[in-house]
Amino acid sequence: KSIESNGLIDLSAYTKEDAAVKAAADKIISDINAEYGKVFARTDVELNGDKDPGNRTQETNLGDLITDSMLWAIRKDAELTVPAENVVAITNGGGIRAWIHKGDISKLDVNTVLPFGNTVAVVYVTGAELLEALEASTYCTPTSIGGFPQVSGIEFTVDTTKAYDQGEQYPGSTYYGPKSIQRVTIETVGGEPFDANATYTIATNDFMAAGGDTYYAFAAATAKFDTGIPLDEVVMEYITAELKGVIGKQYAEPQGRILMNPFKDVKTSAWYGSYVIDLYNDGIINGTSATTYAPNDTLTWGAALKLLLVSHGDLKAEDATGADWLKNTMAKAVELGIAP
Repeated sequence: KSIESNGLIDLSAYTKEDAAVKAAADKIISDINAEYGKVFARTDVELNGDKDPGNRTQETNLGDLITDSMLWAIRKDAELTVPAENVVAITNGGGIRAWIHKGDISKLDVNTVLPFGNTVAVVYVTGAELLEALEASTYCTPTSIGGFPQVSGIEFTVDTTKAYDQGEQYPGSTYYGPKSIQRVTIETVGGEPFDANATYTIATNDFMAAGGDTYYAFAAATAKFDTGIPLDEVVMEYITAELKGVIGKQYAEPQGRILMNPFKDVKTSAWYGSYVIDLYNDGIINGTSATTYAPNDTLTWGAALKLLLVSHGDLKAEDATGADWLKNTMAKAVELGIAP
């Protein structure tokens, strides 16, 4: 079939501006902008608001700050039925929409980062349900996904070399749950070993508590409640009350809560696994390829010294690369008395 005719209707006669209404609206907008433009704190560091690479692909310092705020608020104000170490915070990276740049911070800055008016919610889940939520929300990592978890109070590793074991589609969702757990390993919760049978309290946002993005495990939880407190207000209160109005060097870099393991030949359970993964995520080592580390290969004395000195912070990574890497490594080792 074909379109025989088309056209636009001129609506200008029906949309004439009313001066009185415009003046009233402008005043409301002006008053709000003045209030939200007030400086309430400052940051000494740049807080990463990027999407990819950024909040939808990896841990960021801004994600750490936001989830630390949520965890602080819940532990401080909510009446919880689990020990403090069993309380964690998770928010979706897709909900973080802008940078906070070094300098003064206004309410508008925080509201621009968190523009959706989400509130802080609390969900009670088992360890197994928490693991399912993390597996589902990182199913395509390192490819960008809005559900990527920014976290506080938990440390976990994503094995990006393994395929997601896709199960059934979540009800009312475009996402699929995991048939089995293949990619995520939770190391600690609240500094304690992870227990799949324990009950954990999750401070999250109301969108995720309702099953938004990949978080059907939260929607299916039998116990949860919404605090009704706006997430942006929680962040502002944390900065003013807990950080005394200054975001300092503790947030200069991500804090190592989420680690990526890109190596097919390095298992998290191996005695050396956590060390290799930590060094890779700190930018100290690379593999023999994008997906292999060759843990059983031999090292020269020079390469071993380089690894030790860089990982200990005695030698800058940029000085341990290029044509002079061995010369610089040996010179530093002699300076420190490690080599004659």
